Amino acid sequence: MPNHSIPQPPGEPRLPRPTHPALMLRRQQAAAACGKGTSTWDRMTAAGLTPAPVKLLGTVLWNAEELAAWCRHGCPPRDEWKQLWPSIRDGRRVNETRPTKPR
Repeated sequence: MPNHSIPQPPGEPRLPRPTHPALMLRRQQAAAACGKGTSTWDRMTAAGLTPAPVKLLGTVLWNAEELAAWCRHGCPPRDEWKQLWPSIRDGRRVNETRPTKPR
C-alpha cells in the first residue's frame, strides 16, 4: 500500500493534523478571525470592546463560536455583549427574555 503522507524533514517529530476547527483561539487567531491586527485587538480588549477572554493554565483564549456570533451581531462593546451572548448561545432570539417562574 503506498504511503501518501507528507514527507517530514529527518529528525523532526511527526505532528498530528488537526481534524476539527479550534474551539478556543489564542490572541493572534482571535484577532485574525475578526479581521484585526494583534495590536488593534489588544487595544480593543483593554478598552472592553471585545468579548471577555478566559484564562486557561496561564493562556488567554477566546471562544471561537462566541467571536463568530459577536462579529455577526456588529461587534458590540463587552458590556452590551455580556447581556446578548447568553440568549444567543442558548438559542433564544436576542429580544426574548427568560420565562419567569410562577410564584
